Amino acid sequence: MSVDAEIEEIRRTITEIHRTLYKIDAHLDGAIENVDRELSLFDQSLRNVAGEANRIRTGVAQIVSMVGVECANCCRFDNSDNLI
Repeated sequence: MSVDAEIEEIRRTITEIHRTLYKIDAHLDGAIENVDRELSLFDQSLRNVAGEANRIRTGVAQIVSMVGVECANCCRFDNSDNLI
């Protein structure tokens, strides 16, 4: 094979590599945007769950405090916390 033919073959190979890398780059750009969008949705869902857990915790604490007050007014316990 002549030097010119080898140079032309190398040029074609480099061109193919460039095209392939360009395609990979285009796919990665789209993938990064998709991952970012999904992570944003996931973060929002976690914030919603945390907010709901806080509301439930507050509600349970209020109920427990009310039950404790009502129970103290009507029930008596011995030293081992057994109902008398």
